[in-house]
Amino acid sequence: AISLPALLLFFIVIKEKGIFTLRGTTRFALFLIPIVMVLVISYFDLYKLGGLIFYQFTGNQFFTLTPVPQMALVVIAVGGFLLNGYLFVNPSAQLAAFLGVFISSVLLLHDYQHQAAALLFCSTAGILLVAAVIQESYSMAYLDELTGLPGRRALNEELQKLGNKYTLAMVDIDHFKKFNDTYGHGVGDQVLRKVAAQLASVGMGGKAFRLGGEEFCLVFASKPVGLVGEEMEKLCKSIANSRFALRRMEKANKDGKKQRLFVTISIGVAEREEGVTKPWSVVKAADQALYRAKSRGRNRVSI
Repeated sequence: AISLPALLLFFIVIKEKGIFTLRGTTRFALFLIPIVMVLVISYFDLYKLGGLIFYQFTGNQFFTLTPVPQMALVVIAVGGFLLNGYLFVNPSAQLAAFLGVFISSVLLLHDYQHQAAALLFCSTAGILLVAAVIQESYSMAYLDELTGLPGRRALNEELQKLGNKYTLAMVDIDHFKKFNDTYGHGVGDQVLRKVAAQLASVGMGGKAFRLGGEEFCLVFASKPVGLVGEEMEKLCKSIANSRFALRRMEKANKDGKKQRLFVTISIGVAEREEGVTKPWSVVKAADQALYRAKSRGRNRVSI
């Protein structure tokens, strides 16, 4: 009762770095601790330790409602508080599933004598873990880890769902290589995340995808090129008027203030025309429009 919540918490906090690495084997070795403890207590006749486990801090009748020892309840309360705090700071579907497993484990300890309840709680924990694995697999396959935007595979599937009327916009961060060369890849990653966040909140129901590097694609289903072009003009101006503050202190000014960067984007827009059957033909047309925008001085929209 004491070791299970604590082990679950450690298993969640210690990040996985391979199965056959030192950290990976340590994570799985943690689950051997309860077995070793039972064997040691049995072999050396240390049953007096049970008095510590079942020590009662108070005689309040409230604690008689559960067979879980008070010492274990303290560990559960502390573990639940820490796990909720960790989930709040690092929100993810995987951690949420582990929180569900933690709760199911606690309920199992409370009602372990009833076979049906034990089966229900164990099944719930298993389903949550399977759901977490599925969600993690989806994220690895379809989402860009750096920006959180859907990637090229997700774009391929999205293009197959489109009807006969849609508009695509190709977006490229101007002089992105210069950011990496001048300020380092860490700053380049900051710029990518900032731009991606603004693309993700674009209007007119546009969906943002990261193709790779500094290139993105926006999909506007059932939207004409004229309206999309106007929306892209607003987006282009919005990013140009934004100021990106560096987080890295080594790039701060001498007076301690964070240095601010000016970031601009170029956008190429294309609409599906009659007779075009392949969505990637529209992507190519938008890419050509993007090239025109960059050749005309960047920080502009070309249709």
